Amino acid sequence: EVVSLIKGITYGSVFILFTSYLLQLGNLPRAVLFIDWLFLIVFLGAMRLAYRLFYRKRAAFDIERLLSRKLVEFGFEEAVKTFKGKKVLITAGPTRESIDPVRFITNRSTGKMGYEMAREAKRRGADVTLVSGRVNLKAPYGVNLINIESAQDMYEEVMKRAGESDIIIKSAAVADYTPQNKSNIKIKKQSGDMKIELERTHDILFEVGQAKTDQQILVGFAAETNDVIENAKSKMQRKNLDFIIANDVKKESAGFGTDT
Repeated sequence: EVVSLIKGITYGSVFILFTSYLLQLGNLPRAVLFIDWLFLIVFLGAMRLAYRLFYRKRAAFDIERLLSRKLVEFGFEEAVKTFKGKKVLITAGPTRESIDPVRFITNRSTGKMGYEMAREAKRRGADVTLVSGRVNLKAPYGVNLINIESAQDMYEEVMKRAGESDIIIKSAAVADYTPQNKSNIKIKKQSGDMKIELERTHDILFEVGQAKTDQQILVGFAAETNDVIENAKSKMQRKNLDFIIANDVKKESAGFGTDT
């Protein structure tokens, strides 16, 4: 859309210049030039209105990606590339644990934290892989995005790449439990109650922490509702983390989908 707008301006300008040239030769009356200028003003006004009504959000996103790509290509961000040469593995978003083809167990994670960290790591020059659950976000430019569905999917993708990563940031909200028996057809409503037996999923952060070398940095997250600092410190120690980010999800303007 932006390219079309630029083309329209260019064609209109060429038309005006050509008409002006003919006018100087005395072959056209001044009224033609006036009509040409009026045409260009109306044309540009219509293009601007269409842009404002239909394409502003998409164009803004495209421009952001274009600028980001060009800054990287031309080296204008060289001064902040503190992660140059580093491989960074980041997880983000929720997992979905299927009950049947219609229903699943999930959580409130939006993936916002992980995607922003992936964007910044890439801006600083890192080779970034983002393993993400289902979210409504666009992947940052230049990041290797791997989409997953379940905790088992997340486990497999992370364990494939953890050993070769310099920095591992586990911000995904991975399900601790998954249905023991998953139905391949929709479970119909019955009279009375229903019980779903759950079994533990892999503790990805723990397993990565156990295999971590002294040269690697492992970062975890703790989303807590009580005893935030104590629980975060305990998790950091149990899972052999280098850093942990503790979030009080009950705090106002904090938790899932916010900028804090």
